[in-house]
Amino acid sequence: MSTTEDTWAEERLYRVVLNMDGGDWVEIDSFHSEPEAEACAKEMADRLAGTTEWPRIRGRWLRPDTITSIEIAERRRYGGSQARANAFDANGS
Repeated sequence: MSTTEDTWAEERLYRVVLNMDGGDWVEIDSFHSEPEAEACAKEMADRLAGTTEWPRIRGRWLRPDTITSIEIAERRRYGGSQARANAFDANGS
């Protein structure tokens, strides 16, 4: 029996999401750091500012006046324990 404490590995993802009229939303992308997500959100805000051109996001053409906000949503995900990851690494799996 191992004396190593078996704790869960936590992964944080930062999703950049366009919130739309009527409660719909469209995810632009996900990042492993908040500064990367903020850069993406700022780039999208700059792209949308003062234009009437419809952006194409994930296969959808979006009318700019239906976009209500750009959100960075933090999501935590637990990917298993470090002991389990080590067991897979030791077996070459």
